[in-house]
Amino acid sequence: MLGGVVAVVLILGAAAAYGVGYFVSRTLAAQSQRAEDEAAIAVLRVERGSAKIMSFGITQEVPNGGETEVLKNDEIVVSDDGRAAIVWDKHGRTLIDAGTRLRVTELARPRGESLRARLLIDIGRTWTRLERILDLDSEVSVGAHDVVATVRGTSFGVERQGNATAVKVKESKVDAARFIDRFTPASMASFLEDFTAEQTVEAGFKVVAADAEKGPLAPPVEMTQDELNDPFLLEGDRPLMPEEYDLSGWKSGAERWLAGALEYLAWRPWLLARLNFDFESFRAFYGRVPSGIRTGIESRIGAPNLEEMERLLNW
Repeated sequence: MLGGVVAVVLILGAAAAYGVGYFVSRTLAAQSQRAEDEAAIAVLRVERGSAKIMSFGITQEVPNGGETEVLKNDEIVVSDDGRAAIVWDKHGRTLIDAGTRLRVTELARPRGESLRARLLIDIGRTWTRLERILDLDSEVSVGAHDVVATVRGTSFGVERQGNATAVKVKESKVDAARFIDRFTPASMASFLEDFTAEQTVEAGFKVVAADAEKGPLAPPVEMTQDELNDPFLLEGDRPLMPEEYDLSGWKSGAERWLAGALEYLAWRPWLLARLNFDFESFRAFYGRVPSGIRTGIESRIGAPNLEEMERLLNW
């Protein structure tokens, strides 16, 4: 849609179109994790309460029922009364419990519909269910402190509470390992390197690692019936319908707003001469848009979410 809008603007006025072309190229180029015509790799959906998602020094509040695109290096914090989920396009989801704080240390689509994702939990717990077996180019890892669980297709949870980390498996199996050195942000690039011997955790079992322990993980032990009946586990392990994790038609609020604003301006090219694009942030740019133009745009598509615009467009 954006390509068609820009084409209309180019026809309507070359001088005015230069400003819009610059605006579009600068904002969309920041979405380096996917091409403009590709589906989002991952989306955060808030199921209750609220969540914060932070990157580029910007904090975006996501309310109950809201959603936004997830990018590499995002930090996600779910409210103490909340619950959220990261939806992985064509693969499944990771349910995030109340009070959880985690970071997205890798997120990429190496080829086709492949998925490479790594999460690091600071505190709290997640449950991941992958409905599609990952190909050789794909891998999903969830870690906490010095323990990491790596999978290609299964249903598993990782918990970080107090001074211990637990990996629990409900379906298939998970490879769990302990890092030689405690994971720090400075070592993100080697997230899966330098770990000791793995433990394969089968369905219905778990491994628990205390921070004070060193060396290989202890052998897995069977999960209790109370653990297997945990409502969070049951919801996280719930089989998903394909439409619940298909993001092919999904657009972020920032993309939808930008498309609507450009369409509005495309039919009023004389307004473009009144816009100044020489600002370091979208917030500063939009604050200087003449009030008459802002009123016209917002009467049709509403006001932009400034935090989401700056976070997703990196401008």
